[in-house]
Amino acid sequence: MYTAYQGDKRAHFLAMPRTASKACAEAFKGLGGVTFDEHHSIEHFDEFVRDGDLVMSTVRNHWDWFVSFWYLQGCPDRFDRFIPKLCRESEWIDKNPSCTECRLYWKYATISSVILRYEAIESDINAALTSHGFSTLVLEQNGEKKPRPYQTYYKVQSREYVRRLFKDEIKQYGYKF
Repeated sequence: MYTAYQGDKRAHFLAMPRTASKACAEAFKGLGGVTFDEHHSIEHFDEFVRDGDLVMSTVRNHWDWFVSFWYLQGCPDRFDRFIPKLCRESEWIDKNPSCTECRLYWKYATISSVILRYEAIESDINAALTSHGFSTLVLEQNGEKKPRPYQTYYKVQSREYVRRLFKDEIKQYGYKF
């Protein structure tokens, strides 16, 4: 969690992995932000958040998120086998916090006043900040590039597996395959 102060106003950013959160966090520090924890920790949330504070987090199309995470892991298996293996093997999940944390979208959504969509991250964060009297930010691109669109990595079974696993979040944010 990152917190920025401007006068008596406070904004908090809850960083989610693989959703441009590093770029947001780095830019957020320019507002006078104080870093408490890196990705996906809300340990200090109740200590620092007051009524009326701006609380933001990010979400990304879940199918795109899995392709990004697969690349981050070094493409350890055929992609269509990777998702079920990743989500079923509790021992593997326990050793890889990013997978466990991918399920926190919904939890962060319930404590955030604004959810920023990865697909429109810079405009979303700046709209939220300016509506609360903060300065705008310029986000640095991390250069993540996939050789082809995320849809081409999926077979019917893996596509439906993600749809079932994250049906609530997909519906909430209107994501389509």
